[in-house]
This record gives sequence, structure tokens and C-alpha cells, in this order.
Amino acid sequence: VATTLQTVRYPFIGLIALSQPTAGSSATKMVLIDRIEGPSTAEQIIQRLSQQVTRQSTALEHLRAERRERELAREIRQQQDDAYEQSLRADREKARQKTEAREAAERQKLEQERIEAERVSALERKERHLKFLFENLPEEPAAGESGCARLSFKLWNGERVIRRFRGTEPIEHIYVFVETIEFRESGSKASSQTKAEEHVSYTHEYDFVLISPFPRTKITGRTKLIKDEPALWPSASLVVELVGEDEAEEN
Repeated sequence: VATTLQTVRYPFIGLIALSQPTAGSSATKMVLIDRIEGPSTAEQIIQRLSQQVTRQSTALEHLRAERRERELAREIRQQQDDAYEQSLRADREKARQKTEAREAAERQKLEQERIEAERVSALERKERHLKFLFENLPEEPAAGESGCARLSFKLWNGERVIRRFRGTEPIEHIYVFVETIEFRESGSKASSQTKAEEHVSYTHEYDFVLISPFPRTKITGRTKLIKDEPALWPSASLVVELVGEDEAEEN
């Protein structure tokens, strides 16, 4: 250090400060701006230091101003970067929400299409099964045939229908007859291109119930023979009630 500062007398006090940037360069470096060599009083040292502080104050203020500008510029850049990142995150979030909404809409559409396809398939399966029941229901016995029950039906629309059934037929045939009345009354439905098909795994649910009004008796047990049901044999007047209406009346 003594060689670098070219010290020849002691005690030695050197005052080092940043140099001003030169033309064509913004770099600064530490330089020796004053030196006190040899014995000196405290007052002399303070005076020399005060003179250098005064002399360097403009340069120091300039350096401080430059530092403040750099810090301010850095803060501005940081704020701009933060604002950009925040905007980028917001754009990404909007894109994510838009993608999720589109995917959710597609899933909902597919689910609705699946439900509709299942509904149509169920209706077609029901139609094929009902046509099978219609085509395989025994013909009405002749008026003079013995061992038959004469049943009168009051349908849900107020229409009255009378039909004879053999006593050896199951009560299920009565339900099938009522369920497939549309096939008998609508020639177009009976002659439609719908293929009659029995579905072994398909369990048909009737949306109506047969009621014998006096006394009020619900006709169930569809595997039971007609002749073994006192409410049907040898004749009866039945009311066809839709399931909802029947439950409401009981309540």
C-alpha cells in the first residue's frame, strides 16, 4: 500500500474518494485526492479534511444523484416487471378459466347427448318390447267360450272398453292388454316398422294400476291366474288409474 500511495514520510494520512467518470467512460475508481505526511496537529488535520469535503461535495452530490436515479430506474423497472408478470398471470388465469369453461361445456354437451341417446334407446326398447307383448297376447276368446271372465275397463281418458279373458290366463295379460291398447286402436302403430323383440334383461314398469272400486281393491300379483282372483272372476268393472293419481288418492 505504501508503494502504491508513494508514501515517504510518516505519520501518513491519505484521503481516498471515487473519481469522476471520464469522457467516453462511465466507470469510476478509487483515487487518492489528498495526503497529509509528517507530524500534524488535530486542527490541521480537521481543516484539511473539511476543505476536501467541501471541495468534493459537488462531486459527491452528483454521485448520490446518479445513485438515486439508478435506484429509481431499477424500482421503475421492477414495478414494470411486476406489472407485466401480474398481467401475464391474469391472462393465463383468464385463458385457464376459458379453457375450463369450454371443456365443462363440452362435457355437459356430451353428457346431455348421452342422456338423450339413452332416453331414445330406452323408448325404442320399450316400443319393441310392447310390440312383442301385443303380438304374443292371446286373442280374445269367442263370446260362447266357457271359463272366461268378462272385464269392463274405464281408462284414464274416460273411455270404456270391454274384453273377455280366459280364466287360465295370468293377470299379467290384463295389464298387457291395457298397456297395448294404443297398438290396437292405432293401426299405424301396430303396423309400424318397429321390430317386435323380447328383452330378457328388460323389466317393464307399468305406469298405471287396475282398481276394483267396490270395495276398492288394487289388482296386483300379476302371476296369479284370473280365475283365482275374486275381484276379477267371473266379471268385474275396473278403473285404470295412473300411478301418480293412485298415490295421491291414497294419501
